[in-house]
Amino acid sequence: MRSEKDKNHEDKKRKARDETRCFCKPFISMKYMKATCQYIVKEFKREHNHHLVPPQQVILIRAFRGIDDVTKIQVSEMYDLGISQKQIYTKIVHDAGGHDNFGCVRKDVYNVVDQHRRRLENDAEAVLAYLHGKQEIDSLFFVSYTVDIDGKLDKLFGCDGRSHMDYEIFGHTLAFDTTY
Repeated sequence: MRSEKDKNHEDKKRKARDETRCFCKPFISMKYMKATCQYIVKEFKREHNHHLVPPQQVILIRAFRGIDDVTKIQVSEMYDLGISQKQIYTKIVHDAGGHDNFGCVRKDVYNVVDQHRRRLENDAEAVLAYLHGKQEIDSLFFVSYTVDIDGKLDKLFGCDGRSHMDYEIFGHTLAFDTTY
């Protein structure tokens, strides 16, 4: 509950937000019985002084939202194929049989894509660390890479010492294009 000085906002720059607390007091009191190693309910009060969320809107409460692991993999794979986040969300909701059956909101799908994207960035750092480690071991090992304007790995080239010497002798190159 706000104090009286916090309620008076005449000298403040911002308007005070409405107070949303309703001081609802349902509770459950439990007691642990050592003899039986069980909990028993001592007291239970279920009365609320506000309306409860309708069952069809429960998925909007963060504690009840979530995407299962299979759907996360599906979202990541669709993103890797170049499908937009909006289209991914629409497809996932359609496959689930509608919003009521899905169990999460659009932001949850966007978060899965963001986590996937960040994981890829960490993978690029791991590859570069591995290649630089190889360079310390092999003095002829060559690695070169470019980064785009967003700071993400763009092009990568690596060549071990043996391949480097073979190229100087034979002059042929074998290149792998790993773009999809």
